[in-house]
Amino acid sequence: MGVKAVLGLIFRILSRLALFAFAITLPITIFPIIFGIGGAVNFHFWNHGEVQKHTNSFTFEVERREGLNYWNVPGALTIHEFFDQKGPFHIPTLNTFDWAEKLDLILPNEHQFDQATGIDKIGSLNGLVRSTGLNLPSRYWVYVTSLPEWSADPWDDAFSSLLQHLYVKPLPLDTDIFYLDCSNAGFLCGVWGVKYPSLVYFEVEDKSLADLKSSTNHDVADDDWLTDMLTPEHTYIYPEDALRPVTARIIELPLDGDEASKLLPRSTFPSPTLQLRTLILDLVPDDIHAMWEEYSPTQQMMRRFQDHFNALTERRGTWWYYLDEADSWYTDYILEPIFGKTFTTGDGGAMVKAQTAVFWITTLIAELVRIPFRVGWSIYSWYFGLGWDGLPLGTHTLPDEWLDDGNGAGGTNMWDDMMAEFWESVARNVSAQENDKAGRAAVTGNADA
Repeated sequence: MGVKAVLGLIFRILSRLALFAFAITLPITIFPIIFGIGGAVNFHFWNHGEVQKHTNSFTFEVERREGLNYWNVPGALTIHEFFDQKGPFHIPTLNTFDWAEKLDLILPNEHQFDQATGIDKIGSLNGLVRSTGLNLPSRYWVYVTSLPEWSADPWDDAFSSLLQHLYVKPLPLDTDIFYLDCSNAGFLCGVWGVKYPSLVYFEVEDKSLADLKSSTNHDVADDDWLTDMLTPEHTYIYPEDALRPVTARIIELPLDGDEASKLLPRSTFPSPTLQLRTLILDLVPDDIHAMWEEYSPTQQMMRRFQDHFNALTERRGTWWYYLDEADSWYTDYILEPIFGKTFTTGDGGAMVKAQTAVFWITTLIAELVRIPFRVGWSIYSWYFGLGWDGLPLGTHTLPDEWLDDGNGAGGTNMWDDMMAEFWESVARNVSAQENDKAGRAAVTGNADA
């Protein structure tokens, strides 16, 4: 028997064994497999839809910013500065274009506006640093909301109440507070993967970036943010010994489960006001570090997809709803009594691990399958001069002065129009007066003659 025949025999035996093992375990793994495959397909299309939505948000915010520049008047507050501390909170609000500047943070060189990189990097929370030697707050709280014009949210009311309390008893000098309105900064909320209501906590490290890199006692493998810092693509405009890393943590509200039980008294109803005051006024950095992990874009993305997927399974009358009901019944009355709860739930459960493995394998296959379609669309759109959304390429060109506040050289504003109209009216009046004067002179001359 030749080598090829032996290898073929071994492959057939292993294939049959794998198929036999799969058939035996199918009564246990059937629902994880279905949810893993179906969830991965949903995730693929959801994720690409989110990318398109974020791109649309960015384009809209750029156009709106340029449109508002029209109302700027030289020597006065710009329209953006005017709206910066508008009601209902009257504290600085962050937006896509100035959030890092307001927090006194420095983005990596590769994440600046003028670099040819993905626009999501403009709002990235990875690789943030702060200059050393600055007498600025080292802790920042950012309240995330979406302010509707037609109703009041209890969390917004609670935050407003907290701000009124801070007028009487201000925050420590090392702490400052801002807010982020997702209805006006949807791009930033989308890139951060944050929903409202939430709190984003920024903290500036005590040591410089160079000290942390050279420290032999620091376990780099335990800190994803520092691992990202050490990658070659992160460079900065200042030397590393003049920079301090900045970490971010996202606290999603309302608190529930272990988070609520550890922070809030059991005898007290955890109202929005109590939760915000406990988090912002009472917690020290060590408490925050112990309860919330540092920001991970992948983790936040999966949280938002889980919200989307939960909405699918909770929609009565759909295929996903009945499948989820069947899975819950099968798990509660068959699998758990036989194998135990640790087998079916928790991060270490075999069922959860199997579903996760199927999910990521299917996701990878979906991305590979999509590659030919992407290439085909690229060729088609290039040939017909179309952009990613099928619109002509010229409609996607952003103005060079999109960061101008209207007081500089770029852009047209209300003041420019007013002055142009003024000088036009002056010219018309002067011309009319000259014509009238010339007419009078002609009449007088004829009379003398």
